[in-house]
Amino acid sequence: MGFDSPLISTDRLAAELGAPDLVVLDCSVSMLRTADGAASYVPSRDEYEAAHVPGAAFADVIHALSARDARFPLMMPPAEELAAAFSRLGVGDDRRAVLYDRGDHMWAARAWWLLRAIGFDAAVVLDGGFRKWVAERRPVSSARVEPARVPLTARPRPHLVADRDGVLHALATGDARVVNALPAQRHAALRIAGSVNVPYDALVNPTTFTFRATQELADAFATAGVLPGERVIAYCGAGIAACNDALALTLLGRESAVYDGSLSEWTSDPALPVEHG
Repeated sequence: MGFDSPLISTDRLAAELGAPDLVVLDCSVSMLRTADGAASYVPSRDEYEAAHVPGAAFADVIHALSARDARFPLMMPPAEELAAAFSRLGVGDDRRAVLYDRGDHMWAARAWWLLRAIGFDAAVVLDGGFRKWVAERRPVSSARVEPARVPLTARPRPHLVADRDGVLHALATGDARVVNALPAQRHAALRIAGSVNVPYDALVNPTTFTFRATQELADAFATAGVLPGERVIAYCGAGIAACNDALALTLLGRESAVYDGSLSEWTSDPALPVEHG
């Protein structure tokens, strides 16, 4: 049985745990603060080894699922390299994948988007993530899972990945709405000129940890000025939070792409238009 939504409920995952074709990946990442107050991100491997959904393997989104030696952080690897990385995690042509993290879904959504971008559709994000799983007192495990490698065929979808030229074209022609997924205060401080703001964390209910109802999601984009049927290019700091917006738009049946370089690339070129304040 496949999936008819990019989200899966905790009830359904609990019922399907142990299915031979089901792969569960913990995609959690922790944020640390450096001495100068900047944010630093590290894979949450220690938290995984302490407790995770039974049978889940750990997916290192920062290292294993990001391009090596790229100029900008957390860039998407080439499609064949990315398919090989996922295949080592047990994701294959004849498998289904459930992805989760311990926060507001953006790291799980990043893994989901990466898989979509290489043509793999049998992946979903656990709605509510590990926080909801634990809040419901569902079983956890500390046993490390080392999945067997399985074949995964890359079928790249370039229209899901935007680059700087694509963003410039959208700004010049209006053929897509450029949406910043960062929190409102960060959007207010620095943004791609002409972009609007739909914060990634505003798409998640803070009480249930699940994505908001579809009408609430639709209202969030409409309030920001995204027109019905309008294509969206989502961005953020490094292409992670933007994947929450991409997932929410998919729930709404909307077409979107993620600007993978995001502000990391955009602000490296002083010729590119930005707005402050």
